[in-house]
Amino acid sequence: MSNSPGRAGTEPEAPEQRGPIGAVSRAIRRRVMAGLLVALPVAITFFILFWLYGMLDAVVFSPMSWVIGQVLEASGVASDQLPGWWYRWVLPVINLATLPVLLYFLGLAARGRMHRAIDWMLLHVPVVTTIYKAVRGAFQAVEMQEASANTFQRVVLVEFPHPGMKAPAFVTRSMSDVRTGQTILCVYVPTTPIPSSGYLLMVPEDRVVELDWNIQETLQTVISGGLTAPETIDYFGQVGTPTVAEPTHRPPSSMGNARPAGLTESD
Repeated sequence: MSNSPGRAGTEPEAPEQRGPIGAVSRAIRRRVMAGLLVALPVAITFFILFWLYGMLDAVVFSPMSWVIGQVLEASGVASDQLPGWWYRWVLPVINLATLPVLLYFLGLAARGRMHRAIDWMLLHVPVVTTIYKAVRGAFQAVEMQEASANTFQRVVLVEFPHPGMKAPAFVTRSMSDVRTGQTILCVYVPTTPIPSSGYLLMVPEDRVVELDWNIQETLQTVISGGLTAPETIDYFGQVGTPTVAEPTHRPPSSMGNARPAGLTESD
């Protein structure tokens, strides 16, 4: 029987495409992608550093050099009399030394009215707000990583957002229930890719699973959407053992001084 012309397009792939040549091409693509994943973060990091230095040079360093030159001329030293090493070494060092001072005062004003006004304005300008939110979220994630060591106590798994599903969470505080004495954990569930926004849950300690990841591994997993997650996880681990303390308030008993059942006056 002859093959139907209409089935010509459904012919199986040629053996050469699925054989050694296909394996080599797939291996080459994987190696190229791996090389890009290594090179791009480095290239982007240096690009941002060069761009930041160029911006600082135009906005801070050059005006500061001009101010220093005016001060020297006012003190009787002409700028054309200064040696070349002054411009090549001394002046850049002075500029770099004043940069931390400038950043320090900016940090003091970070929570001031001016910062809040600029933040409000950028969040209400069309188009600009999209870019500003992304950039601000990225830096908030970095800030959260720096402060996580002092803020979070440990990492756990909690059922979220539905029963049967679990999400990593950070324990921020422990409380005691006034009726049962059971330990209640305040946990923070970060969201992807910006962990600075998330959900606060109050969960009994016996309903969480201790996660065998450290805080940095968990934050990196959340930011990357799971791409950098550790290879192993104790997903079905034993839930935490509840810590029961003596209740601080006891509900009034309706039994009064009633004797236990089975006891008589003669007993």
